[in-house]
Amino acid sequence: MINYTSPSKTASNPLTQSGLYVGNITRSDSAGVFVVIPQIVPDFAFGPCLRITGGVSGITYDGEASSTIEVGTKVLCGFLNNQFDEVVILGEVL
Repeated sequence: MINYTSPSKTASNPLTQSGLYVGNITRSDSAGVFVVIPQIVPDFAFGPCLRITGGVSGITYDGEASSTIEVGTKVLCGFLNNQFDEVVILGEVL
C-alpha cells in the first residue's frame, strides 16, 4: 500500500514496529508491567504488557507483576502483529 505523505516524495512507507528492542521497565503494579522503549518513543511507557513469554524474574506468564520486579530492569521486547498496544517481553537483557 502506498501512503503519500510528502509533496517532495512520490511515496513513503508507514512506520512499522517490526524487530526487537531493548526497553526499561518503568512501572510494575496491579495494572500490569509498563516498559519504555527509547528507540521508538523515548518518554512513553508502553503497556500493560500482558503477553509475557518468561525469562524475566518477578514477572509471571499472565502478565501479573510480583513484588520482586525492579524498575529499571532492561528487557528485550517486540510488538505482536506490529501493533503499538501489543508489547511482548521476551526476556531480560543481562
